[in-house]
Amino acid sequence: MTSKKKHLTTLMIVSIVTIIVLMFISFYFFKFMNNSKNESNDSPQSQAITPTLPQTKVNNYFVFVPYWNQNSSNVVAIEGITEEVTPIYFGLSSHLGELSKNDPGFLGLDQYLKTNSKKGWLTFRLIDKTESETLLNDTEKIDKLFESFIQQAKNMGFEGVLLDFETDLEQNAVNLEKINQMFRIFVEKSKAQNMKNGVVVFGDSILRNRPYDLKYIGENFDIVMVMVYDLHKPNDLPGPNFPLKGKNKYGYDLISQIADFSKVIDKNKLIYIFGMYGYDWLVTIEKKSLKKATSMSLIEIREKYLSNCPINNCVVSRDPLSREQEISFVDKNSQYHLIWFEDEVSVKEKIMFLESMNVNNFAFWAKGYY
Repeated sequence: MTSKKKHLTTLMIVSIVTIIVLMFISFYFFKFMNNSKNESNDSPQSQAITPTLPQTKVNNYFVFVPYWNQNSSNVVAIEGITEEVTPIYFGLSSHLGELSKNDPGFLGLDQYLKTNSKKGWLTFRLIDKTESETLLNDTEKIDKLFESFIQQAKNMGFEGVLLDFETDLEQNAVNLEKINQMFRIFVEKSKAQNMKNGVVVFGDSILRNRPYDLKYIGENFDIVMVMVYDLHKPNDLPGPNFPLKGKNKYGYDLISQIADFSKVIDKNKLIYIFGMYGYDWLVTIEKKSLKKATSMSLIEIREKYLSNCPINNCVVSRDPLSREQEISFVDKNSQYHLIWFEDEVSVKEKIMFLESMNVNNFAFWAKGYY
């Protein structure tokens, strides 16, 4: 009995010691784990990070105000767009290399400035073929002309100056150099006066190999305004102003256009101009034009053909590819007509597409047309 009692005592002592050792080990184990957790929580890598949601870009809208179409009404975007718009006065021009103060564009400046509290941008129109050739061959005249124009814009409180140079010159090294030289002078003069600067280019510049060095333009101008209209010219076959889709059918479309331009120009600089008008073509049964088409504003088309078409056989439809509207009818002289035009619906669809391509700057040609 004595021996058995001693054995039990020994077992109890061993058990107690074991329990104490286990408690000791457990204490330090949990302390170690707690310290590690605290250290981990303090490290930058493990701190909870609230993700930053991408900000929705705000669209910027511009409206051209032509000197021949001014009135007292406010400058607004198309129906359904409520954001504030920036007006662009169109515009001043030159004669024999000097700023023309007898031009109706110059004479209309006073009315524009009285009507618009926000001055916006001032356009220099260089569209006349003879005047363009004169200036391209005389950098001294260009220098003086642009200095005079930009100083005029600054004195009148405009925030930016826009160069609308439209030409059908051949694209070759000589012409590109002359045009880039003119662009360089325009940019330098505007920067010297702390004025924003921009240039207008054709939407089909790449398609039709026009004499514009788009890479140079994109690198030097603050903004590049793109005319996405007149893809089908008045003297050409009838067709949409500038189709959203339909490259195979119409030869080009907006989808192809933005893909081409975005390769050489930063999308943040691009401003897409929509022409709020259309053309009335007199055509054969095969839909080939018989003479130069007549331009019509959206207001004129709406009043004459959409509200209450006087022609019994007037057919209005929306093209599924271009998304623009087409009107066909036979007039009282038994002549077949086709009218293609841009409207609010087609423009909004094009804007939605361009937004999906990260383009957020848009303009409308022009006040009084829609």
